[in-house]
Amino acid sequence: CLIKGAEAFDWVNRCKSNVGEDESKKYGSGVAIMIYRGGPGYPTGAEVRVNKSGEITVICGLMDVGEGMTTVLSQMCAEVLGVEYTDVATLFGDTRSTPDAPITSGSTATFSAGTAVIRASKVIKDNLLELAGAALESEITDLVVENGYISVKNDTHRGMTVKEVASLMPNDYISSLSTVNPGSTEYIVNSFGAHFVNVEVDTYTGNINILKYVAAHDSGVIINPQLSLNQVEGGISQMLGLALSEELVTDKNTGVTLNGSYLEHKCPTILDYAKVEIPADIQGESLRPLLKGESPKQWRQMIYYHYYEYPHGWHDVKRHYGIRTRNFKLIHFYDDIDTRELYDLQQDPHELNNVYGLAQFNGIQIELEIQLQELKKYYMDYE
Repeated sequence: CLIKGAEAFDWVNRCKSNVGEDESKKYGSGVAIMIYRGGPGYPTGAEVRVNKSGEITVICGLMDVGEGMTTVLSQMCAEVLGVEYTDVATLFGDTRSTPDAPITSGSTATFSAGTAVIRASKVIKDNLLELAGAALESEITDLVVENGYISVKNDTHRGMTVKEVASLMPNDYISSLSTVNPGSTEYIVNSFGAHFVNVEVDTYTGNINILKYVAAHDSGVIINPQLSLNQVEGGISQMLGLALSEELVTDKNTGVTLNGSYLEHKCPTILDYAKVEIPADIQGESLRPLLKGESPKQWRQMIYYHYYEYPHGWHDVKRHYGIRTRNFKLIHFYDDIDTRELYDLQQDPHELNNVYGLAQFNGIQIELEIQLQELKKYYMDYE
């Protein structure tokens, strides 16, 4: 972490103190390292179930509190079963039907529940391979599972989808329940990190600017890179708030808190995160010029959006992307359907009447279709 972080930060050529023409500005660089032990916890159970229609469900007593367990456990199950992540549903925290699990804390959920899900998924995989072997007249050891398809190694034309195999089960579903005791008697599960920062301090006003921040982490196998990145950036955000704007003032003699309320804590703004590295694939337009009081050279006349969450979202809306102008909205639903909707927002602000395909809207429909594809390409939205 120290070596990689130093290289990314360019520690050798870091900004030294007292450089620059402004005597009030001082500069400094710092580094901090960390080691964190995770993994140990209480016995955790997880069930993986596949029904006759091919629906796959991970059932666990854990609660997703924002760290992404719903996503991660689905990924683990999908990888073992050779299907897409979107093919796996989850059922969490239902005391009537989910196995026992501890609280979600202490960096143990992925380690414990994930291990249970993997073990249960392997049993389910064996059951599916057994069904497929009988149907394809092949030894189980000669079968492979990839992209939702079970086939014979040397004859890929002999194969069936996982859903087709599931339809062969004699009962309504097959299920496997696994309970694990997390932790290891041989190894300590550690995570490591090194953070580097360069700051500018105005000695006249006390204002502090973060000029550059680099975080290097070694956390073993990263199950979901995006979630991992979010957690690191969230930690940086919390630290900046704690260090720069959340001072707890106490009376030295009595220990009584002198802060009037938490309202005195000043929340960091987007401008306070200058030079925090942004992933190259982040889409959208920066709000920073507006927050600095600058006006864009040309205001956007339309916005592009993409809704990915189905079937895991709360709204139960099919995946779609679209474009919205002041007067119209064009939507393209895709994935397991292919349909479009067009709404006249001036006459129908609640989007109740789909006018796509009506003759009187052909002109605007063609124009929006072209603009939709142009913006999709501009934002490099290829999913």
